Amino acid sequence: MPLVVVIGIDNCGAMFNIAFSFIRTEVAIDYTFIFRHMKTMIFHECVLPRVVLADQGSGIQAALHTGWTSDEDGVFAQLCEWHCFQNIWKCIFGQRTYSKMEELDFIWDKGNAWLQCTDLASLNQYHQQLLDILLPSERSYLLHNWIPKERHVVQAYTRKLPNLGSNSTQRNDGANHSIKMFTHTKIQLNQTARAILQFIDFAERDIEERESQSKMKGCLPTLPGMVSLRHLHGHITQYAMHLLLREWIHTMDSHLNWLPR
Repeated sequence: MPLVVVIGIDNCGAMFNIAFSFIRTEVAIDYTFIFRHMKTMIFHECVLPRVVLADQGSGIQAALHTGWTSDEDGVFAQLCEWHCFQNIWKCIFGQRTYSKMEELDFIWDKGNAWLQCTDLASLNQYHQQLLDILLPSERSYLLHNWIPKERHVVQAYTRKLPNLGSNSTQRNDGANHSIKMFTHTKIQLNQTARAILQFIDFAERDIEERESQSKMKGCLPTLPGMVSLRHLHGHITQYAMHLLLREWIHTMDSHLNWLPR
């Protein structure tokens, strides 16, 4: 039975486990079960995540659009950049025969340049450069399968999302190594469940200690208009304060740009 591990980012910028769930198959109905129960059991007293980052698996995407990404919920389904490029590479570039390594590197660089483009004004140029080096069938695949999804995966769009700088699910994949120690086939299901509970208990204590230490560290910079934020010092983590400061500076810059010259 697959074990689904849902990962979030805590108030110190570190990843933590939100939920674990065994499922029979990786189809929409199984993922819908997870999302609906998370909505009622975990997020029943707080807002839902603004962004959910996942791969393009049909089951998980269908479940997201059914239960979590409606206009009422306001949750945006972001696609994993790494899985996107692996899919494109397999379906397009992996089918070719390359005479020179330089040719392979050139196509690889063009694909990465398109996905990692951070400027909307330059985005059309980057994806056109990629289309220009593709064969007709490859170009058709990209136009029909990925160009329409640019706003869900290309950094020119995703960098503006409240995703704390996440572009791929590799954070989640990195957590799988420690979890696999107590989820292999030689361990019974009830033993695995107990091991997961112990893992969660240890992780919760670690998060509490890390956040407590972070609240006591650092100091606020002396900037005009910082009086309101100073009341938060010692009550929120330095990571959260850094995010607030970044938004505050961006807002002040935008305000100054609108002032009459």
